[in-house]
Amino acid sequence: MISVTSSFISILILQSWNVDQALRHKTRMGNSSYRIPGPWLTILLTLVCTGTARAKVPALIVFGDSTVDTGNNNFRPTLLKSNFAPYGRDFKVPAYLDPAYNITDFATGVTFASAGSGYDNATAMASNVIPLWKEVEMYKDYQGKLRAHFGEEKAKEIISNSLYMLSLGTNDFMLNFYVFPYRRTQFRVKQYEVFIIAAAEKFIRQLYSLGARKLSVSALPPMGCLPFERFLNINGRHDCVTLYNKVAMEFNVKMHNLMDLKWWKGSVVQRGHLKSVISAILIAH
Repeated sequence: MISVTSSFISILILQSWNVDQALRHKTRMGNSSYRIPGPWLTILLTLVCTGTARAKVPALIVFGDSTVDTGNNNFRPTLLKSNFAPYGRDFKVPAYLDPAYNITDFATGVTFASAGSGYDNATAMASNVIPLWKEVEMYKDYQGKLRAHFGEEKAKEIISNSLYMLSLGTNDFMLNFYVFPYRRTQFRVKQYEVFIIAAAEKFIRQLYSLGARKLSVSALPPMGCLPFERFLNINGRHDCVTLYNKVAMEFNVKMHNLMDLKWWKGSVVQRGHLKSVISAILIAH
């Protein structure tokens, strides 16, 4: 059980650096590599948020893509696996589909994430991975197992006090929009950003209705500085792709606005910034 000194529900969004910052930090292939802040930074910042009352986080419950998939895709007929460095293998939370673990293990941490997934269910369909709606169904199954094993009262405590982490969105753009043509025939990129934000809101509302009260939401990294995108940018001498970074920045602003969450009953919203990379929204418990 993780001890947290806080009287807040925290929703932390890892904001992408703006385009100018991203370009100032770009590096040549073969020199020092660009490192994108990982999910654990989000968790760390969540756990040190300010407040007065000492609370307990009994479990870390994770939804997302390759950044936090520790093996669920090993049990799917797909080529996309992520239980190796630098992907989900370094994320020490057991995969829900891994038969080596049971509900006793999952009571303190579990990931439903699937490499290649996104907020858009069509993103997962493109690679035959677990769509977000299915991750939610797995979570409902998990809740049932909690109740059966620990009883209703203990299960409710775990569900309401756990930290819920969302780490996804990159595949929606870099795979489902820019690689595959289907969504590009329906949306311009700014329209697709709005579409993904709507899907994210629907998902967050689902989690809230199922009992989630502590959320940590990772925003998009500077996608144009991802190693593979720079490798493909031959004409640009393997520099960061400005367009993709701009899309990430636009999306993160929209996600930040979504996190106002006025529908969250009894909430008081505060905003702040940390080192120009993190935008924190603290919602009073």
